Amino acid sequence: MLKKMKFSKDDPLLQMKTSELGSQLGALQREMKDTGLSLLIILSGWEATGKGQILNDLVRELDPRYYHLTQFDDATDVDKKHPMRLLTSDGCLVVKFFLDQSEKQMEDALDAMAKDKSRSFLLEDFDYYQLKHYDKFNKHFERIINNTTSLSCPWRVIDASDKKLASKQILATLIRCLQWHLDKPPATCAEPLPPVVYDPLANVDLKKTLPEAEYRAKLRPLQKEAADLLYQLYLHRIPAIVVFEGTDASGKGGCIKRLTRLMDPRSYSVATTAAPTKNELAHHYLWRFYQTFPTPGHLTIYDRSWYGRVMVERIEGFASTQRWQDAYDEINEMEATLIEDGYILLKFLLIIDKEEQLKRFKDRENTPEKHYKITDEDWRNHDKFDDYVEAMNDMIVRTSTSVAPWVVMPSMDKRYARVHVLEHFIDAARKAFEKRGIDIDVPRAIEEIEKKDLKAEDKSEKPKSDKNKAKDNKPKEEQKG
Repeated sequence: MLKKMKFSKDDPLLQMKTSELGSQLGALQREMKDTGLSLLIILSGWEATGKGQILNDLVRELDPRYYHLTQFDDATDVDKKHPMRLLTSDGCLVVKFFLDQSEKQMEDALDAMAKDKSRSFLLEDFDYYQLKHYDKFNKHFERIINNTTSLSCPWRVIDASDKKLASKQILATLIRCLQWHLDKPPATCAEPLPPVVYDPLANVDLKKTLPEAEYRAKLRPLQKEAADLLYQLYLHRIPAIVVFEGTDASGKGGCIKRLTRLMDPRSYSVATTAAPTKNELAHHYLWRFYQTFPTPGHLTIYDRSWYGRVMVERIEGFASTQRWQDAYDEINEMEATLIEDGYILLKFLLIIDKEEQLKRFKDRENTPEKHYKITDEDWRNHDKFDDYVEAMNDMIVRTSTSVAPWVVMPSMDKRYARVHVLEHFIDAARKAFEKRGIDIDVPRAIEEIEKKDLKAEDKSEKPKSDKNKAKDNKPKEEQKG
């Protein structure tokens, strides 16, 4: 049984008129407008508990320019791609209400609506279905409320038997919560995280290379296999995300081009991450990435990503110490949710050394068709190369998890990085099908490459015909003649 909120009969706010409570909430809304804080109200509950009336009381005195009302029905594919996390971050207060009623109260409410000509049109078959299966729904609601209640964001269960009183209780609760939200002191700077005890980038073998001939032999077959697997992901509605981070000029764009070379452009998108817009800055920093997560069966490739919070924003001072330190756990939670929701998630960190970066920068500067690739910001980042190495080491240690590990890719040889990105994507896609018990008819590129090698060997080792043997046995002078 759901535990309802208890209110004192002597509560001074409950002695006020509903309109007076609404005016007080409106005043707090105006006070909040310029603070950078926000309020999210979630109103749920049984059918026929008066949610419409309560919503009307809530918004009556609010400034309509500064609130938005959303009604949730069945989730669409677009809705399902957004994990619900971090709603209490960045100054957002979340207040959740559940309107409760007994089975008898619900029956009486539905009967009253049916007899009221002005409201009977609101009745739906689902209302009576919920009443018929009251016990089943009651257990379901209890499970949801218990599993999604936390100290920072509890469910507040309101007795809806008296709808006018329920409206007052919700308004009074919102007034107190919002007043507390406005009065609380700003969060203090967090204590620094303990230092990372090892240097993972120091163990990366930057000398790894791939011969040109091997690169040419592997590239096209791997690209075809990757494209065929993406089509199978589309057929089986499996979403995939590939993240590219790393040193500036490490070849991220080249890897993306080779990965997608034979893919149907309708099945993937490349999201480039630039400075956030004014609208994006009004939300939690992860919000803008939720907008580009792929729908089932599609691939999104991120050329830079949410890891900017713990790299460029950290180094350039765009985020406070507390915010970028909090980001490690926030990112891990988000990525774990993506995996739980059935996404494929690959994270590549492409690495070159400082000297190679300088060489590539100069090449871009001296090659007219590459001028667009070099900016003043790139040179500033080059001067902070060691700071970025430190940030990347911290990032690897704190966000390379068992479900979403980093693939640290040496990229001094671009051919090596391109081929291994393709191989990792292929391996991740095949594992996704195996995990789901799905059989797919996509030939392995390695088998095609081996067949070509065998044909080449057979051709080189094929015995010569008797005619050619006889010709070889003739003296050179006779052969010339």
